[in-house]
Amino acid sequence: GFAGPGYQGGGGGGAGGSTSPAGIHGALGVATPLTGTPLQFSGGGGGGNGGKGAYPSSPSGNPIGGGGDGGDFPGTRPGFSAVVGTGSGGGGGSNDSAAGGGNGSGGAVILKYTTGFRNTLVKSFVGSTTVDIPDNFNTMEYLIVAGGGGGASGGGGGGGVRFGTGLSVSPGDTLTITIGSGGAGQVAQAGAATPGVTTQLSGPLSDISPATLIGSNGGGKGAARATGHNA
Repeated sequence: GFAGPGYQGGGGGGAGGSTSPAGIHGALGVATPLTGTPLQFSGGGGGGNGGKGAYPSSPSGNPIGGGGDGGDFPGTRPGFSAVVGTGSGGGGGSNDSAAGGGNGSGGAVILKYTTGFRNTLVKSFVGSTTVDIPDNFNTMEYLIVAGGGGGASGGGGGGGVRFGTGLSVSPGDTLTITIGSGGAGQVAQAGAATPGVTTQLSGPLSDISPATLIGSNGGGKGAARATGHNA
């Protein structure tokens, strides 16, 4: 039977600090094995002045979960933007400069179709589109990730994550995918950043009655310098 929809919040953004290393690290994102290869989504952005996005970061510099690192202190480096297509938060900017926080990442949708013979087909989407259920596939799993919030002084929060399994679908039916955008970053002294936007999956989903729309809410915006925490 249909198991879901399930909910899981995105990683929280880190608070901005006044001196290094006071910027708080962003929270870890959410891992999914749906594609066969573990992927990370929805990491929190690091706070300005040294916070790391979705700490700990990997040696390559890509934070776990995709959240952007915060800017340095002292210095003029802006917060890093989140990794594209992960629904993660942007890093906060340095408080001693006009450098802005990083942008949050847009969300994503992953659909995994299954036949009665356990054959599977996985499709990933990072842009809004429509998709037809393929022939011979009658069951679907999904992962829906909303857009991450932008960074200001504090890092942006990761977008919400929603998932489900065993959803009955009919070949030829059309689903509409609306990918939520990431929030825009903001200069730390100028105010809070912009939150992420909801991602939605809609269509004739027979196991979800009466609703035909599944959504996941956008990540919180990074706070301005004066507050020092996420809003």
